[in-house]
Amino acid sequence: EYETQTAFWNQRYDNYKYSMLFKIRSGRGSGLKKYYAGWSTILKMANGNIRYVLEMVYHSYVKHLSSDLGFETPVPPRLQTEAAYDVGGIMLQDLEQEAKNGYKLSKLVINIGSFFNQLATDSDNTAPEITEFYIEEEITPEVDEYLKSGVMHMAFIRMPNTKTSGIGATKDFLYSLHPAFAARFVYSFRRKRKIVITNNDFMSLTVSHKQLTERVLSRKPKKRVEFLKSALQLTFLDNVEDD
Repeated sequence: EYETQTAFWNQRYDNYKYSMLFKIRSGRGSGLKKYYAGWSTILKMANGNIRYVLEMVYHSYVKHLSSDLGFETPVPPRLQTEAAYDVGGIMLQDLEQEAKNGYKLSKLVINIGSFFNQLATDSDNTAPEITEFYIEEEITPEVDEYLKSGVMHMAFIRMPNTKTSGIGATKDFLYSLHPAFAARFVYSFRRKRKIVITNNDFMSLTVSHKQLTERVLSRKPKKRVEFLKSALQLTFLDNVEDD
């Protein structure tokens, strides 16, 4: 199939190769599912906030030195990833303590992060790297209060919505969790694709992510990513020596 549709599969691989990293090792088992390491990754996750850059670097070196490793050796990717995970936890604690509605807002962040994680790891029937959302209808006062509070306390990033998605999609802003949460919930920190939700969808995330996740995953037929999965699995199996 690749030989007869080379351009199609090259484009498909380019679109899915990063998102496949979240599917190769998914599930509830222990251990890291995805590394978040390197200077460029730290900068992108910090999203221009020097505090988060320093937090990630500081916690990386604390873990590095606590592992009896010296400054003359690079910080291993695993420790950088663990540090990024910890920084996400610190952000949640700060949010709960500093925001007026901190407990509810931190619970909302956890559910949105879990929602993005499910889309990244468990779904083959959605577009890859969904990390943004916008409300397709007039935003209610209750939703607006959550969004404004989240932006004020850097739980959310608000961006101009330069594209529309059909009739009635006239909202001005896109929203995402701050990318520094990505390592905490294991999904892409990159700005890629958005999902359209309603006010009711958003408010359901203040309670749980499961209802919205199930609804989103049942909307579209599966995309053709099984070919890539099979190719990756065969490659790995071919490189495993028999006992």
